[in-house]
Amino acid sequence: MSGFAPASCFGRAPGTTSENYLFALPLLLSGRARLIDYATLRSQLASLERHALASGEVVRHPAVASAHDDLAASVSGVIVMVQRAAQRPKVPIAPPTLFSVRTGEVLVGPQANTGGAARTPRELATSPCAVPRGYDRPSYVEPWFPYVTGSGRWPGS
Repeated sequence: MSGFAPASCFGRAPGTTSENYLFALPLLLSGRARLIDYATLRSQLASLERHALASGEVVRHPAVASAHDDLAASVSGVIVMVQRAAQRPKVPIAPPTLFSVRTGEVLVGPQANTGGAARTPRELATSPCAVPRGYDRPSYVEPWFPYVTGSGRWPGS
C-alpha cells in the first residue's frame, strides 16, 4: 500500500497488551494522560474486562466475536512508551554556536554579541577573519542615508 510506512519503522510496545492496559489505567484516571474524543476508542476501552487469575491480573476484551481492542491496545502501548520516555534521565544538549564566516563573530551561542552593538576596533583587530569590505565606510555615503535622515525622497513619492 502506498502512503504507509514500512513495517520495519514500527517497534513493539514494552510488555504485553494486558500489562499496558494496567499501566495506562492510573494515568488515564488521574488525568496525567488524556485521550482524544473518539467513539471507537472510548467504546473499546469501556468494554475491557479485568480478570483475577492465580498468575495475576489480566485485562482483555470480551470473549465475543464482535469485540475488538486493537485501537485501545495501540493507544495504551503509546501511553506506556511516552510515560517511560518521560521518566528517562534527560541528556543535556549544548546550544549551538554559530559563527559569521566573513567576520568570525559569534552570532549565536555563549559568547554572542546580544547587544547588537558594532564590534570594537580591538575585536576586529584580534579576529582571525579579515575585516569585512566596507566596514569602515561612513554611513553618509550609503545609498539609503538620505531617506533615513529625511533629506531625500523615496522613488515615486
